[in-house]
Amino acid sequence: ARLWPRRTTRRYNHTGVQYFRKKRDRGQKHVLLTAREIIQTSLPIQCVEAVFLGLYLTNDMTNLLRLPISFKSRLKRRSYRHIVLAVYDKSLGWGALGISRRSTLMYKPMKFPTLSALVQDYQESYRESWHELLAVYCALPFTHNSHSDVPIKWKALRLACEGIDVAEVAPA
Repeated sequence: ARLWPRRTTRRYNHTGVQYFRKKRDRGQKHVLLTAREIIQTSLPIQCVEAVFLGLYLTNDMTNLLRLPISFKSRLKRRSYRHIVLAVYDKSLGWGALGISRRSTLMYKPMKFPTLSALVQDYQESYRESWHELLAVYCALPFTHNSHSDVPIKWKALRLACEGIDVAEVAPA
């Protein structure tokens, strides 16, 4: 059950130009409308747009629990932010949908037994990229109601990671 193709026709937007209006505080209905616009235009996307697309593509899969996980990392005194859509199915486990410049920081197969194990895998991927992971933010799960205008809580839980291993805080 692969939700996100390994080779996607979506390209990463390296230009820094924002092609889409991303008002993340306007509710799921707006996010899904933006995702539809992304599909229609076929322009390169960044990680937030990939989360919007993942949400759109999985909206009818009511067996999935879906929640955004965002990361804050540092490399050479510069901070970086990234976000993926974590997905969970009882029979498959946790995985993630996303896009990144680094292949290890985007799609993760649905094979992780816990959310903690998925986050630990990302933490290791950040280490391999010479980034120090500073914080991980988990949002509240998305509804499957495509007409919801309830504001999305993108950062419901913050895990400070500076100088710690996620495995020490939440064993897999």
